[in-house]
Amino acid sequence: MKAAAQGNPAVVKALLDAGASRGLRNRQGRTALEIARARGHLEAVRLLQEGS
Repeated sequence: MKAAAQGNPAVVKALLDAGASRGLRNRQGRTALEIARARGHLEAVRLLQEGS
């Protein structure tokens, strides 16, 4: 979540490659994709959308 929120695509990719769940939600019920999209981190959004 933090990597997506901060717009760090290298870390997002590494986490996804290691098997991180795209569907995990934070305490507010938001996914990493929703957070990245809301903050305008387009590369993180693209990575999180791939294969979903």
